[in-house]
Amino acid sequence: MGNFYTIPVPLIKRLFINTDAYNELLFAGGYLSAKRVSSYSDEDVIKHLTYCWYRQKDALTASIIKKIEQGIDDDVLDDDYGLFQSDGTLAETAFLDEDAVEGCEPETCVDDFGLFCREHPIFYREVKDWHDVYIFYKECNLSINGNVIARTISVGKSLPDFGQNYPYALINPNFLIQYRNKNNTERARAEMAMLLAINSITGKQEWAGTTRRFIIARMFGAKKVDEIEQALQGRTDKETKLLQEAYEKYTTRRMFDSMRDKLMARGLVKCWVPYAKRVFVSPSKRFEEIEEDVLMFIKHKSPKQQIKNDTERLLKLLSDE
Repeated sequence: MGNFYTIPVPLIKRLFINTDAYNELLFAGGYLSAKRVSSYSDEDVIKHLTYCWYRQKDALTASIIKKIEQGIDDDVLDDDYGLFQSDGTLAETAFLDEDAVEGCEPETCVDDFGLFCREHPIFYREVKDWHDVYIFYKECNLSINGNVIARTISVGKSLPDFGQNYPYALINPNFLIQYRNKNNTERARAEMAMLLAINSITGKQEWAGTTRRFIIARMFGAKKVDEIEQALQGRTDKETKLLQEAYEKYTTRRMFDSMRDKLMARGLVKCWVPYAKRVFVSPSKRFEEIEEDVLMFIKHKSPKQQIKNDTERLLKLLSDE
């Protein structure tokens, strides 16, 4: 999934509840995305832990630092300097302080950390969580520090179980951060909910045929249209009230169309073509780029006797715009 976050659809409605919802989505999306792509060996984890201890300690969480320091105090770990690059491979340069490690083999540090993790499996699980997020954030070119990683893990572990097949929206985290910094108003958060809803429908595809009702359902965290009533229930009575008020406000035809127009003006939605009871929508392609595919879709979905009329109707609609 490249440098994209996966935001679970049930979390999208937080944008109508919490003024800090952008950060909630960033931390939750970061944790879940990191876990989705995690495929690192124990050796990789130990090498990166060793490197960060000696070269990038601010990337470690306070809890991990405390446990390692305790291990050093208990003489379980040697306080030697390592010779590792950011990718975990041995560097050609010398130790930070050569005199401090005279006679020490470079591999000693990794061996010590590996043994310490094997003998402390609870600590290693904590390190594994840290490593998954640390590497994923590096791949996304995000600023990394131990506090952010700790918050990401904390939010991630507090999430409910969405099940194996929950729908999610793909979004670039750097874009989400920039949007948060410039657009943290109630209306802007509602527009972001619409964008995430559309992204959750198109998924990895370039476009999708959907409905206005389905987009609204996804905006408020529902997997399907008939689950909207359940989705409008918050964790507290106050949250439920906020959700229901937002639903009444942002699902009117005038407000919905206004938010759609704003997303299109910003280039965040490139195609929005209503047709019969559907709307053909794309965050990345203009209709001219997907026209052939859309017409083919209509031909396969429509009864044979309607194919010609359907196609002509759509083309006339586009020519009249």
